[in-house]
Amino acid sequence: MDIKFLGQCGFLMEEDDMSIVIDPVLSDLQENGQSIMNYPPVMRPSDIAPDFCFCTHDHIDHLDIATVSGFANSNDKTRFVIPSGCKKTLVQNGIPEDRIITFDDGESKILTQSGIVFKVKDNSKSINENSIEVTAISTAHPVHKLDADGLDRNLLYSILWNGHRYVHLGDTYRTDRLVKSLKKLGHIDVLFSPINGRDDEREARGIIGNLSGKETALLALELKVSVVYPMHFDMVKGNTADPAEFVEEMERIGGKTEYVIPKKISD
Repeated sequence: MDIKFLGQCGFLMEEDDMSIVIDPVLSDLQENGQSIMNYPPVMRPSDIAPDFCFCTHDHIDHLDIATVSGFANSNDKTRFVIPSGCKKTLVQNGIPEDRIITFDDGESKILTQSGIVFKVKDNSKSINENSIEVTAISTAHPVHKLDADGLDRNLLYSILWNGHRYVHLGDTYRTDRLVKSLKKLGHIDVLFSPINGRDDEREARGIIGNLSGKETALLALELKVSVVYPMHFDMVKGNTADPAEFVEEMERIGGKTEYVIPKKISD
């Protein structure tokens, strides 16, 4: 598996001739006409044509509509995997419904490279080449969010790909429900987890926050994951974190879990 860091919570994953992106931000995020990014996008949406683009929730640094629209306009194969409660956002921005795949809490589906989607009940079932098995789980950011129709708006994704499980947490607090759900998945080979934490100052500015570096390290140890990638620490001005806290805690607790501090592909 080739894993490339796109910044913030964005990753490009490629194996054989199949590729996916998760929470990509490939445009200049702005608020009030000003860029809120610490560095420019590492590439343009037109530079790649992933089979699937996953977005965990509708915050702009996870569901960047300029990036999503860029994929939709520059190629005809990328399909968009989103929480059901976010579908209206894509449709209102011109994304064809037949390219949108929605998930709610607890749903498992097999996604094939050709675009065929199968629902599955047993998430331990083996999958074929050029397909992935995806399970979605509701996350608390800071609470479990539903839209006006009762559809999930904030999810993590577990992706079973060629026998290995990759779990991307998106944005989340640590809750008993989260830990219980993750343990039910079975062994996690690679965990992508936020480390920007939370504090009163950022919450006063409307920034909800996430797991901290220490919390991510302890969660990885508890779950006995093989490898953990910290994320959500570098892109947005005023909402960064130093991975050193995460590294210090990983070194302190020891164990068999390895970690990778991701570097952007432009570095």
